[in-house]
Amino acid sequence: MTVNGTSAVAERFTPSAPGRIDWVDYAKGICIVMVVMMHSVLGVELAAGQTGFMHVLVAFAKPFRMPDFFLISGLFCRS
Repeated sequence: MTVNGTSAVAERFTPSAPGRIDWVDYAKGICIVMVVMMHSVLGVELAAGQTGFMHVLVAFAKPFRMPDFFLISGLFCRS
């Protein structure tokens, strides 16, 4: 312990919980960000009455953002 009560040993990066695969968590996070981005962009465009530069990316991601999320979520589901 140091004088101010903190540990003198630096906190180390802890790996994921056992049984978790990092790329699955990253892919699901990207899908969630795409969903939030879609709702934000489409809402702002509706309020503004015009389309912006993000509309192209949202239109590109629209067909596969949610199916990817559920596919990745169920990828390791055991029955």
